[in-house]
Amino acid sequence: MKLQDVVEELAVELGRSVVINDLEFKPLAASAQGDDVDPIRVNSLLQRSTPSAAVDYLRELDLENLRGSRTIDLSRFDALERLVTPIRADGRTVAYLWLITGDRPHLTHAQLDALDAAVAMAAAELGATGGPTATDRLLAELFSPMRAARLTALQDAVKQRVLPSVDAYSVVAVDAALDDTAFEIRRGPLQRSINAPGARPVHVAAMHLGRALIVASHTADNDVFVRVREGFRRSGVEVAGVGCSGGADEDDPLAVAERAIDAARYSAALPEHPGVRYEDIGALALVNPESVSPRRIAGISAAARVLLGPGMDTARQTVLAFLEAAGDVRRACDALHLHRTTLYYRLDRLDPVVRAALDDGWGRTSLHVALRLAALRDEDA
Repeated sequence: MKLQDVVEELAVELGRSVVINDLEFKPLAASAQGDDVDPIRVNSLLQRSTPSAAVDYLRELDLENLRGSRTIDLSRFDALERLVTPIRADGRTVAYLWLITGDRPHLTHAQLDALDAAVAMAAAELGATGGPTATDRLLAELFSPMRAARLTALQDAVKQRVLPSVDAYSVVAVDAALDDTAFEIRRGPLQRSINAPGARPVHVAAMHLGRALIVASHTADNDVFVRVREGFRRSGVEVAGVGCSGGADEDDPLAVAERAIDAARYSAALPEHPGVRYEDIGALALVNPESVSPRRIAGISAAARVLLGPGMDTARQTVLAFLEAAGDVRRACDALHLHRTTLYYRLDRLDPVVRAALDDGWGRTSLHVALRLAALRDEDA
C-alpha cells in the first residue's frame, strides 16, 4: 500500500490530518489539512521542509531512538502540540508519523489501534518487517486472481499446519463498510479484536467483491459470527451481513469464498441472525435475498400466503415437514412426532389453495421455496 493511501485512510479514521516525514523532517506523504494547521505545518507542506530552528529542537529530543508515541510541545515556535510515532525497520527509525493534537480530544482505543496499523503499513511500504506476517500473506494468496496460485497456497497452508486439511476449513465473508485501503489498515486491529483469549483463532485474510474474507481452521458457527460482528463493531466498522461456507475436497478456495459471500447477502436480509451458513440455504442461494421480506415471500405462492397468515402455525409446520420429507409420510411423521392418521387428518383439512399447490409440480416447488425462506427468516439466531 502506498504511503499516501495510508495517511489518507488514517486521517479519515481519526478525523484529523496526518503527515509522514523522513528523518530530515521533510514530508513523504500528507493527508488533506483541516483547521488544525500552524506555521510549521504550512511551511512543511508548501516548502517541503521544516523550519531549521524546529529541526534543531527536534533533533535534541533524540527522536530516532524513540520506541513509542510521544507528545511534543512546540509552543516556542508558535505551533500546536504534536503526537509523533516512529516508524521503525530492522531496529532503527526510518520515518515519523505526526498528528497535531493541540486541544483535540484524546484518541480512543479504536483510533489508537488504527494508528498502530497505519504505522505497520507504512513500515511495510518503507521496507520494514512490521507488515503482514508470512501466514497473513499465505492466506491472502488463497484468494489470488490466479487459480494455480490459490490451489498452491491451499496445499502450502495444509503443509504448514495453518489449516488442518484441504476440506476442513471455513471462509467467513463480511459485508461491511470497507474498501481495500481501509481493509489493509484495519486488518491487524480487526484480527486482534475478533480473536478473544481462549477462542479458536481466525485469520482476517483478504477482500473480494467488496467483502472482507476471514479464514477459520474449523467449522464456523454462531460463536464465530458473533465474535466477527463484535470485533468489527469495536473497530468502528458497520456490518450488514455475515456468511460462511466450508471447503470441500479439491475445492477452489475462491469458490468457497463466493459461496460465503452469497450467504452474507442473505444475512444482510436477515438482520436478526448473527450469520448464515451457505450449506443451510442450499438452492435458495439462487433466489434474490430481497425476497426474504415477508411481503415478497407471500408473493411467491398463493398457498404460502395462506399458510403464513395468522393462526396457521400448525398447518404451516405440517406442510413444511411433509415437503422436507419429499412426501414420505413416515419421515414426515417422525419429524413431527405424529401418528400417520393424524398427519393424514391435517393434510385433508388444509385450505383448498394449499392442497391444489401440493398436487401441482411447480406449485409445490414455489410453496416449498416460500416456506423455506420464511423458516430461514424465523429461525432462532
